[in-house]
Amino acid sequence: MKILRYVAFALGGIAALLVAGGLIAYATFDANKLKAEVTQIVREKKQRELSIDGDVALSFWPSIGVQIGRVRLSEHASDKPFAALASARVSLAVMPLFSKQVVVDRLELEGVDATLVRGKDGKLNIDDLMSKDESADSGAVRFDVSAIKLKGAKLAWRDEQAGQSATLSDLNLATGKIANQASGRLDLAGKLELAKPAAKTDLAVKGDYDIDLDMKRFALAATDVRVKGDVAPLAGLDLVLGAGRLAFDTASGQLLVERLKLDATGKLDEESFAVKVDAPKLQADAEKAGGETVSLVARLAGAKRTLDAKVDLAGMQGSSAALKIGKLAMTVDAKLGDTTVHGTVNTPLDANLKTLAFDMPAFALDLDAKAGESTVKGRVSTPLAANLQAMRFDLAKIGGELDVASPQMPMKSLRLPLEGELHADLGKQTANGQLATKFDESAIRAKFGASKFAPLALSFDVDIDRINVDKYFPPDPKKPKDTADKPIDLSALKNLNATGAVRIGALQASGIKASNIKLEIKAANGKLDVAPHSASLYDGTLAGSLSADANGNRIIAKETLTNVNIDPLLRDVAKKDMLEGRGNLALDIATQGGSVDAMKRALGGSARVALRDGAVKGINVAKTLREYKALTGSAKQGAAQQAVTTEKTDFTEMTASFRIAGGVAHNDDLSAKSPLLRLAGAGQVNIAESKLDYLAKATVVNTSTGQEGKDLANLKGVTVPVRLSGPFDALSYQVDFAAIATDLAKAKVEEATKQLQEKAQAKVQEKVQSQVQDKLKGLLGR
Repeated sequence: MKILRYVAFALGGIAALLVAGGLIAYATFDANKLKAEVTQIVREKKQRELSIDGDVALSFWPSIGVQIGRVRLSEHASDKPFAALASARVSLAVMPLFSKQVVVDRLELEGVDATLVRGKDGKLNIDDLMSKDESADSGAVRFDVSAIKLKGAKLAWRDEQAGQSATLSDLNLATGKIANQASGRLDLAGKLELAKPAAKTDLAVKGDYDIDLDMKRFALAATDVRVKGDVAPLAGLDLVLGAGRLAFDTASGQLLVERLKLDATGKLDEESFAVKVDAPKLQADAEKAGGETVSLVARLAGAKRTLDAKVDLAGMQGSSAALKIGKLAMTVDAKLGDTTVHGTVNTPLDANLKTLAFDMPAFALDLDAKAGESTVKGRVSTPLAANLQAMRFDLAKIGGELDVASPQMPMKSLRLPLEGELHADLGKQTANGQLATKFDESAIRAKFGASKFAPLALSFDVDIDRINVDKYFPPDPKKPKDTADKPIDLSALKNLNATGAVRIGALQASGIKASNIKLEIKAANGKLDVAPHSASLYDGTLAGSLSADANGNRIIAKETLTNVNIDPLLRDVAKKDMLEGRGNLALDIATQGGSVDAMKRALGGSARVALRDGAVKGINVAKTLREYKALTGSAKQGAAQQAVTTEKTDFTEMTASFRIAGGVAHNDDLSAKSPLLRLAGAGQVNIAESKLDYLAKATVVNTSTGQEGKDLANLKGVTVPVRLSGPFDALSYQVDFAAIATDLAKAKVEEATKQLQEKAQAKVQEKVQSQVQDKLKGLLGR
């Protein structure tokens, strides 16, 4: 019993000493002196400026603590701010002090504002704070905090090397015990903002933790993570991650995941998405790995398309460095308009969880797609290697066959062999590859690459030796003409950034035939330029430029056709048989609008045509004049007659220029020549309404050439007005016989007058000559 009394006396003495010591410390405590000393130490040891603007207060039992007001700390060797806090409280456990140990009992911080920076040289702005102080006895401090509480904090990170930044603001953090070995409850909430990718979210993490820093073991149980906000390109992201247990042992490399579930929803552009992941149990270490089936279900849905995908991973065994998954089963169903795609993948998978490298040597995709009545079926296979750490994917040898079937194709079906490769680096946002196929008489090879994914920056090079599109999808001449106005929307160009070239040896499409086609293509900032481009067609050449601009839905074309055969060109392009001849055509036009009709009505610019050795089809002016009966005295207006393509008016040369405005082409300088006729005219071509209103004037100039000339001898010098009018597909012409009669009568009057003048002049000359002769006879005396 005496010993108990001795112990009690000793404890009472210690308590009395502590109380006395505390009272003395409290009575002699000088806050200003402490501030000055701490500020001086920081300045000398760390070359930083520490400002303690708030009050400093002490507390004792059951722990010794210091509470301070506003504190600011500068950057190293600079007066620029590094960190600040509104208030802080740090308390130390009393009993460990007797064994010369400093144990932090509780840490409370409010209004922390700090920025961590990694400079372009790779150094952190806290390297000096983390450097070891040789004079300090680090073994005297044991990391043992009963609780940490952070309120209203703002922590920022700026990486000048990577051009990245992140900010965690409105941060509130509460923990249980934090020590070398500890367990407790974690509750974190804040707002997270990132620069790349652009993100602005609310973040919340709750869970039970169990840590052992000495053994390097970390575990979370009953974990609930929530992220809500925008993470480019996702909007309205709502992500919930839950796990029964997450454990990681860095020393042994052991990983344990139990009852992990992820559920995420949001929007991608204007489409909604949903993703669910379920992993009942996964376990891996350096020696072995295994687990139950992991499943993923994803859906993307919008007004124009839907996409559903399901992935299952089963039969996992091996180790974290050599994990083998017996079966990766994936199903994809997509719908875009009336196009549907169904794809399946079944393949084994090898993985290295330490390096996050995955290898599928027998990856194969079975494809079944349908668009209207057309179908595409087949299999595409390739070795596939992926490294998720480097975010790199390689499809080294793509091969396979696709069967294309359509009732519109005369042969009903077509088999397309495929070969190529694809390489993508998602970290660097780059990709490149090539793809080739050969069928019938066509061989197609394309190379492509991407230098950026968001927004996509694409490059390509396409080479086609020859292709006859009409062979597979021939135009249907029996199909009724669709007269309804069709919208033209160029807005897709706003998201297109591409450069490339296309070369085609020989092409036929919609009846148009061309060869040696070369296209230089560039798309950026909503504008597509196909310039320069060139081709050989209809015994001549085409060269020019074409641009389409989504900013205003505008199209501009400058084209020059040289030495082309105009007749087959018009028949193939415009389906019109109106003109024959060879020569040059120049176009400089521009238009804009939201539909085909609007663009026709807004068409403006200029055009010029120069032809030789041709004919205007639909009317034979010489034949019409031979049938003219006004010579018998009739002077009536000729009846309108339909143009007939078998009739034509020949010319040796013809030129005309057009001014185009409001969808109407105006011409007033038509000039055509033939051995028999001269042709002039003026009028307009209404492109918007597909109508012609033109007055041509033919003049007979040579009546000595053949029977036609002799038949028209009495019309020599007479101008014949011919009016061409009506829609393009039903043109009619009308000869103004009354004008011919008037012109002919005028010509006869002028001819009679001329003859009278010539007779009168002859009589005068005869009389003068007679008088002169009489005078001469008188002078000579005869």
